[in-house]
Amino acid sequence: MTHNILQLTGALLEIEAAIAVSIYYLVIRNVIFEKNHLHRINKKVQHWV
Repeated sequence: MTHNILQLTGALLEIEAAIAVSIYYLVIRNVIFEKNHLHRINKKVQHWV
């Protein structure tokens, strides 16, 4: 019985780790995208000024 619980806990930890990694990846990607986007907007603004 204990063995099954350990297996289940291990599986849950793996799932949680995978979710954490995906969220982290999405956040980082969004931050990089936003920075690039703002950089482009700044370039356009400077071009118009």
